[in-house]
Amino acid sequence: MKTSPASQRLRALWLQRLCWWQPLALVAAISIASGGNPAPLPFSFFSLDKVIHLLVYGLLATSIYRVSSPTWPDGLRAVFAITLTVVFGLVDELHQSQTPGRMMDFADWLADSFGAITAVYVYRGWAGYRGVLEWAVIRPRKKNAHE
Repeated sequence: MKTSPASQRLRALWLQRLCWWQPLALVAAISIASGGNPAPLPFSFFSLDKVIHLLVYGLLATSIYRVSSPTWPDGLRAVFAITLTVVFGLVDELHQSQTPGRMMDFADWLADSFGAITAVYVYRGWAGYRGVLEWAVIRPRKKNAHE
């Protein structure tokens, strides 16, 4: 059964919006983690905490980049993803400053920002990284001529 072009566009738009669950789930997980008491880590600018910030916010920025509108120019998608992630990192640090037992850490926000910038530009420029993130566990079955 053939579908109309309008129906196809509506389905594509719906699927694109549905993909936002990934970055929204990351935002929720980060927010929940920020509200709790942190595990004690040794103080150092390059501690494990900063590496975790860099990786998690890099993943967030990459997921935002991937689900942002494919009709936007590539550079605009990158700026959008990085800006949204950097602003969320700042909001998260402000949230932590209001949480008992937590404090705002400028170095955490720098790690968040650096992770966002690095991950988006690596994703855009390195096909191997894109391939890992876009690998599908279940691939759609190809139809043969008899179906």
